[in-house]
Amino acid sequence: MVPDHSGAMELTATTPVHLIHVDPDINMARFYGIELQPTLFGEVSDVSQTFATTIGSQLPEVLSQTF
Repeated sequence: MVPDHSGAMELTATTPVHLIHVDPDINMARFYGIELQPTLFGEVSDVSQTFATTIGSQLPEVLSQTF
């Protein structure tokens, strides 16, 4: 983020953050992702996703998506 001509911060580039929580004792895995994205109106919005899967399965289940 960099200041614009008014001194407000402007989002110029984003890097997604990915978090993983695995607990093999209860056969659980959770995957979280969040990224900040600029809107068409110059504001900032978060884009987040949550996935869950059981250990050994191939396809994650989408728990939530926020845009």
